[in-house]
Amino acid sequence: MLCASLSFTRASAIPSWEELSAKQQAQLSSGKAVVIEEDVPGEPWPILTIYQIASCSPEEIAGVFWDSELDTKYLTGCRSVRFVERPTPSVQVAEFTLKMPFFLPDEVYTSRIELIPQTPGRYKITWRILESRYAKSCNGSVLLEPLSGKTLIRYRNFMAPNSRVAVLMRSPAKDRVVESVQALVNQVEKEKRESPQLMSQQQKDLMRALGK
Repeated sequence: MLCASLSFTRASAIPSWEELSAKQQAQLSSGKAVVIEEDVPGEPWPILTIYQIASCSPEEIAGVFWDSELDTKYLTGCRSVRFVERPTPSVQVAEFTLKMPFFLPDEVYTSRIELIPQTPGRYKITWRILESRYAKSCNGSVLLEPLSGKTLIRYRNFMAPNSRVAVLMRSPAKDRVVESVQALVNQVEKEKRESPQLMSQQQKDLMRALGK
């Protein structure tokens, strides 16, 4: 573990990596995710940030993430995805339907998802909820940075719920977000093994969205 940590540290011209303590870096180097909760005054839910190292390239992960229609295949509880519009190549607006816990009606929300240009080898995708059954507002981002032949994922999300019942859903919601990051990594690894043609098309779509 120490060797791995030192190897990653030598490669640390990586802003997200340098945000972390030595203990958190060691945790990531051991293969575990780092989950950070930041309380927001007056809000029942925190800003949730998840760091994880994946044995895939930033481009491979970004390509799968950008393929929103695939979400129903690997994200637990994602019932459907319907594209509403693509106002520019780097922006997609889609309607998502998610199964909710506690016998609650499904969440149906519309999200604006944007691919933000970065320096070569780095990818950032942001999202902002436009309409939602359960959220007053929600926004987040995933930043993908190369790290010693792997990828450092920084996934950040904040939702301001519009219902008191949201207090009861804080723990399940956190678990779902953490699981979704791992599910994304699992999907990328699966595609590398079993569906190289799909992954190739996803990367072409990603480059097209970036105007390349």
